[in-house]
Amino acid sequence: MSQPSSRLRRGLTAGLAAGAVWGVVSFAAGAVSGIFEYESGVVHNLAAFAVAGSLFGAVTGGFLALLYDRLPAGRGIVKAVVVSTLLWLLLRIGGSLLSAIEPMRYHGVTAETMQGLVLAAVLGVLVGVFWEKGAAAEKA
Repeated sequence: MSQPSSRLRRGLTAGLAAGAVWGVVSFAAGAVSGIFEYESGVVHNLAAFAVAGSLFGAVTGGFLALLYDRLPAGRGIVKAVVVSTLLWLLLRIGGSLLSAIEPMRYHGVTAETMQGLVLAAVLGVLVGVFWEKGAAAEKA
């Protein structure tokens, strides 16, 4: 397998696995902080957060694989945190534009924003850890 496709597979695999873990962590953080209000029961929310986390993680891992050589940071974990935080920032900018267009429907909440930033960094750490585990397994 060529290096680009191997790297992309590692990124997607790392992202899917890390994202599932991150989804559970994200659900727990929201439940503990009380910042997010949940509409369904615990089992339904855990499943939804794990699936959505896997999707977010796969996107982060895919971008990490594509941008890995272009990122200035040294280790995979740092690069993954940079990628996940930048993706969060892009989504936050989109949210700000929606707030400007229709402020009664979309409005920024500082506590949610700060928790989202921290959770984006946590996703990056998790993707980076799984990325490095995948790299170590490929070398073995």
